[in-house]
Amino acid sequence: MQRKGMRPGFIKPVDFPGQLKKGLIRKEDLLGYYRVAQVEKIDGKEYYFPDEPLAKIEEVNGEERVLQPAFRKGKLVDEVPLEEVYRAECNTARMEMEAYQRENLRLREEGNFERKEMPIAVRQSPVLVMTTQEAEEAMVYRDERTGKTEKISNFRVYPIALIETISGEQLLKREFRLEIIFHGEEHILTIHADKLEMLENKICSEVLGTVVYCSIYKAGAKLAELVKKQLLGLPTEICQIRPGWMDWNGRRIFAHDARKAEEGLKIMTGKRIISTPEFEENLVLVLTKVLSMGALNIMAPMVAVALLGPLYELFRLINVAYTPQFALFVNGKSGSFKTSVSKVIFNFYNADNPIVPASFKDTVTSLEKRLEEYACAPVLIDDFYATGLAKERALMQKSLETIIRYVGDGIGKNRSNAALQDVKGVRPTGMVIITGEDTAGQLSTLLRCLILNVDKETFDQNVLTKLQNTPTMWSSFLAQFCAYLELHYEEVVSMIWDLYPKIREKYLEQFEERRPAEQLVQMLVTFEILRTFLKSRSVESERYIDQIIDECGLGCYQAVKESQDYADRNSGEKRFANMLGDLIFSKKIVICESRKAYENNISESDGFSEGEFIFLNSGSAYLKIRKAFHERGKELGLSELEAKRVLEKEGLLITETERRGTEREKKYYEVKVSIGKNRRRMLKIPRERMKDFIDGVE
Repeated sequence: MQRKGMRPGFIKPVDFPGQLKKGLIRKEDLLGYYRVAQVEKIDGKEYYFPDEPLAKIEEVNGEERVLQPAFRKGKLVDEVPLEEVYRAECNTARMEMEAYQRENLRLREEGNFERKEMPIAVRQSPVLVMTTQEAEEAMVYRDERTGKTEKISNFRVYPIALIETISGEQLLKREFRLEIIFHGEEHILTIHADKLEMLENKICSEVLGTVVYCSIYKAGAKLAELVKKQLLGLPTEICQIRPGWMDWNGRRIFAHDARKAEEGLKIMTGKRIISTPEFEENLVLVLTKVLSMGALNIMAPMVAVALLGPLYELFRLINVAYTPQFALFVNGKSGSFKTSVSKVIFNFYNADNPIVPASFKDTVTSLEKRLEEYACAPVLIDDFYATGLAKERALMQKSLETIIRYVGDGIGKNRSNAALQDVKGVRPTGMVIITGEDTAGQLSTLLRCLILNVDKETFDQNVLTKLQNTPTMWSSFLAQFCAYLELHYEEVVSMIWDLYPKIREKYLEQFEERRPAEQLVQMLVTFEILRTFLKSRSVESERYIDQIIDECGLGCYQAVKESQDYADRNSGEKRFANMLGDLIFSKKIVICESRKAYENNISESDGFSEGEFIFLNSGSAYLKIRKAFHERGKELGLSELEAKRVLEKEGLLITETERRGTEREKKYYEVKVSIGKNRRRMLKIPRERMKDFIDGVE
């Protein structure tokens, strides 16, 4: 594109890098500095601009000044020796790389870093690879040490196969596997189907090794055309890179690296469910051993959640309303073995290398990505605790709320892609387990969890040690369960279809909230599937299996009931109202004995008492409550407006309404109170109701 007001072949000068401008400058700052040679396209033609001094120095009135030339004149590339053009392009590439690095550094410092496509780095080497104008398929190189230029011998490209890489049900990318013969040696490389033009650079970097290559005569396009002519009739290889359920040859299979091979399918997920023969024949004993690790109302829900990982898709497939939308929260003080037990039960993939997949020290984005990575499986997020650092506590609280709602609502938050377009968050496809030293959040958040409260006495350390020393014991059970689901996929789907509404009808009215009831139903249906699985493997133990499954059902019922009660008692709403009462009656919230006393001491008081009511300054009381939570290492998790709504819901607040020229009434959580000559809005709290509430909270 021609620059406005300029003749072809000319460009404006660039400023000296750094701080050099027209004006005074030290002579040594310019010594030996030249503009780098460049190649630029103007009006469809390529022009070569040679090295030349960036500026000249003149002495004016006894002072040295920098004088920059107005224009640079270029020559057509065809009129310049090939070597000089090559060096100019190398210099241009180096400048682009340096500009890219400077820009990334600036963006990082501003906290606004986005990964951009990096320009190709040019490396210096004694060997230069080029193409000649006559070359159609061949390339030549010149060895600067000897000065000889020769054709690369036996340079041929043969397409071998088309590789289709898929993630779950989605086609991720298509690649060609190519064979390169160079100097009689065979080399295999792969290249993205849409980036055949990059074949030239890929050959130089992966086959020719240390050579430096700069494309001048579009050899990449020629090579791409050559390869495209040979692509018809290539065999296709399918490579699955995401674990979990996928369609293959008209049936559903559970993909992981340890499953038996499928013709035409390569499974390269990096995840495997390990099974060993010594435990495959004693699955009932393995389950009994696992359940004996702790109290049944703790272990039965853990086992159910571990099995709900691969069952997650089947529940959602039948009815979205059947989708498990809860996180398992194992709550206990440090040293209560919650993480150790969770690592045993929920180590679904790669049992021979037990790890905790995620931690609350990770960012929210990395946590969501990890949940996506552990598809159709339980994933453990470890170590939520009430840190004393306000900033760290707030970040962990935000992560907890985000993950629980991600699981509870069935979708992640929207994000923007590189084009600033809204992108829907990824749906969870498995179960989430959280370990922590303290639960936090509003009631609606806690009800999205099945909370198991544990301590040191909950678990049998001897059984735990046995399972830790033989990690494939439980892994074998999980592998065989997944193999059963795959083999009887349609039958299991029919079981869920039949059982779910029947069991839900039985238990729905026994819970105040819908979510706990759904948690129980999903676990009970899971144990019914487990009953069928175990009986298919051990007919002789049918009565014993029935006893185990029935007891596990009772353990799950007890766990859900206890979780709902705990959520109700320990929600942010209950904690706020309880803390308010504690601070009022312990006189940490300062209440004057009369309205007059409050009027005379407003700056040092939070409210006053009058008759059967307490009148509070909402803002000052809220701040004191937040401070009290922080001192105890907890996060309130309620805004001031949400806190007022809580008090009204609990019957601890007298509200008033007003009409303002319309039929619609406006509710105020604070009532108008005369303080001297002014009228203020204050919270109006019935004293006796607050006392009764405090007495009723454990």
